[in-house]
Amino acid sequence: DQALKLYSEALRCKKIEVGLNHQDLASVYIQMGYCHAEKNDREAAEPIFDEALRLMEQAEPTDENEAELLTIQGIMHNMADEKDEGLECYEQALDILKTRCSMKKGKIAALLNMIANEHVARGENRRAFKLFEESLKCRKEMVGFVHVDVATTLVNMARLHQQREKWEKSLRCLEEALRIRKLRLGDSEKVASTLELIGNLSKEIGQLKKAEMAYEEALRILRGLHGDNHASVANILHEMGDLMDDISEYDEAINNFSECLEIRKRSLGYDHEDVAETLYSMGFALHNHGEQEEALDCLDDALQVRRQRFGNDHELVGDCLNIMGFIESKKGEHEVALELLDEALEIRQQNGDTLKAADTLKNIGNIHKDRKEYVAAIDCYDDCLRARKRELGLNDERVADAQLALGNVYSEMGENEEALHCFSEALKIRRIVFGGLDDRVAACLQTMGIIEFRAGNMERGREHLEDFVRIRKNNHTDESADYVNVLFIIGNIHKIQGHDIDAKRAWAEAYDIFNAIGLQDENPQIAKVLTKLLSKKDKHGDGASDSKKSVFGRLKSNFTNEKVIKPTKKQPMKDVSGSSSSTRLVIE
Repeated sequence: DQALKLYSEALRCKKIEVGLNHQDLASVYIQMGYCHAEKNDREAAEPIFDEALRLMEQAEPTDENEAELLTIQGIMHNMADEKDEGLECYEQALDILKTRCSMKKGKIAALLNMIANEHVARGENRRAFKLFEESLKCRKEMVGFVHVDVATTLVNMARLHQQREKWEKSLRCLEEALRIRKLRLGDSEKVASTLELIGNLSKEIGQLKKAEMAYEEALRILRGLHGDNHASVANILHEMGDLMDDISEYDEAINNFSECLEIRKRSLGYDHEDVAETLYSMGFALHNHGEQEEALDCLDDALQVRRQRFGNDHELVGDCLNIMGFIESKKGEHEVALELLDEALEIRQQNGDTLKAADTLKNIGNIHKDRKEYVAAIDCYDDCLRARKRELGLNDERVADAQLALGNVYSEMGENEEALHCFSEALKIRRIVFGGLDDRVAACLQTMGIIEFRAGNMERGREHLEDFVRIRKNNHTDESADYVNVLFIIGNIHKIQGHDIDAKRAWAEAYDIFNAIGLQDENPQIAKVLTKLLSKKDKHGDGASDSKKSVFGRLKSNFTNEKVIKPTKKQPMKDVSGSSSSTRLVIE
């Protein structure tokens, strides 16, 4: 917008100097047309380009002018969605410049960049990357390594690297572009937009501190340029809200979403899709913060806007219904939840979104499981598992997640063999995906060890549980109630097997951690049990019957967590799998 203001002033001055129909005016019209084209404003760009073409036709024909005419025609074809014709014009213009005007490095580089972007849009990434590299080389030769045009090409290359999942290369390109733009442009829109791209990518690859710093700097620049109530400020606040939700800083997330929401409501109106997007994201953060009613209010508001804007069968309506059903189920409102989830499932299946439909099937299965309708739960989980295998292959974490859900149902039914088969399949996948020493692998081993113990398979149970302890110690994972539980069971197994010294060693470690993490106040009865076991005399078999009965923990929540991840292009919404973080211990 600022560039257009300056070009408009330049055009006014030029008209006073040379008149209204001089060919020298064409260059200004061309630049104004480029600005409108970059904003994808076809209605404004076309008459300006038409005027530029009219003036150029009055000038003496040159090779450079011919290339410029073809470039403008290519842009106009593209804006009319005539992509093949547009690309043909660009390539003809490039050929003229390379063969007859080879000294015009800047124009050659610009055309290479434009052609590369067309190939990116067609999914022809290898060809696009070669063109970007050629453009970058031309620009560096012409204007040096720290020119803004070099930064533009680096940003385009970063986007291409990101499409190819070359995350680190993409980040390096963006950081180099940022360095150039900061040097040349200072606190500007281009610098802020580059920081936003760095923040988005850093968040995607788990470099959360870098993402936070990039967003904060972008927000500072945009507030300085536009004040506190600009759309670009709202966009950054929304991204920061998502980031804070990801790192469990829920108060900060809710504050960011609230400020973003107020800006968007004032500037866009209450029924705008961006307002619905913020309400939706804020609903997730409120749920993760434990504020279920407030979360449902936000999500219902988002749902109403989306129904009004997109109709009842749109995928965004399905997303709202799915998370609302999930939250209602966590409140115990099963009938309400099933009604919402059934509608979400119908929409997702109707739209052919197999993975999202699988997520909804899992949520419906969870309700049937909670209601002890095990056959219905198994049907839902089986359908979810088949869909995920079909869409994701056999070795994806979401396939493991479905196996874990099935395993939990079979465990509650007392079907130990089926449960162990499901958990074993999940364990194989997690070892492939995360490696053998990941805490998610340990969580599978924990549950399998407890099932084996209850089934009387002491040796296999102890092996699984000792592997769990070994992984947790290797990772220096914070000690928790489930860790105490596992040590206690290991002690029980040793006692049953007649290994009294090993039993007391495991119980003593469990007791020390139990006290160190402050569980004794919440669980005084268990503290008494541990104290009694440790004070028993070391006679073979003494206390063995107690050992078989006194087991901490239950399997009902081993693989669920109340936090929900918002669906994105890369990550569908699901329960986060892992061991329970509850600090409440129970003697069975």
